[in-house]
Amino acid sequence: MSRLLLVFAGVIALLVATNPSRSEYNDWVEQFAVGKIERDAAARKEQVSWTERMFGGASAGLIVRNIPVYRRNFVVFSIYRLDLPEGFGDAEGFPACVIGVAGQFVRASVC
Repeated sequence: MSRLLLVFAGVIALLVATNPSRSEYNDWVEQFAVGKIERDAAARKEQVSWTERMFGGASAGLIVRNIPVYRRNFVVFSIYRLDLPEGFGDAEGFPACVIGVAGQFVRASVC
C-alpha cells in the first residue's frame, strides 16, 4: 500500500513540476502557427520559405502576447482560453481552448 502511495505522490509531483507556464504557452502558439503555415502550404503543394515560417510564427506570437489569455491553473494542469478576434478560431484551425499538462498542450473543444 505504501509503495502505491509513493508512486501516486511521485506522479502528482511530476505533474506539478511540468505544469506549463504562460511563456511556454506563447512559445507553443508560435510553433503551432509555423506548423499550420507548413500544413496549409503542403495541402496546396507549395513550399514555404523560412522567412514565411519565421514571420508567421512571430506574428502569431505577437498577437497572442497582446490578446487576453485566461489561464486557469489547477496545479497539475492548466487550461488556456484565448479570446480571439472575429475571423480567427477553430474555423481557421487555431485553437481557442488548450489544456496544458506534463509540459504538453492539447486542443480542447470546450473550456
